[in-house]
Amino acid sequence: MESRHPVIFVVSRMPGYTILDRRIHQRGYTVAFHIKNPDTDALARKVAKAKGVGLTEAVHEALERELAHELAKPRKADLAVQFCRNLRALGNPGKGQPADKAFFDDLSGTP
Repeated sequence: MESRHPVIFVVSRMPGYTILDRRIHQRGYTVAFHIKNPDTDALARKVAKAKGVGLTEAVHEALERELAHELAKPRKADLAVQFCRNLRALGNPGKGQPADKAFFDDLSGTP
């Protein structure tokens, strides 16, 4: 099914930075991406040239890989839960002292 509103990619080169402008007429909004850092701009161009693709595609592929890498990492909450489970498995509550007033008085040195 052909769209009535094409997706237009505009790449502008201005001194010091590159502008990637993606206009999506179907949804009625415009997304612009500016690379203002000259080192980042040069790196993006080197990657695009090495891969033989356009600048937009090179940036898109790099961001997709980075997102997949980040999503593959375990969440901090999951790491905390696993840490607690491991800590609990190492403990032996049957051999511990009761956590009563006398126990805490002994810890603090209070008679």
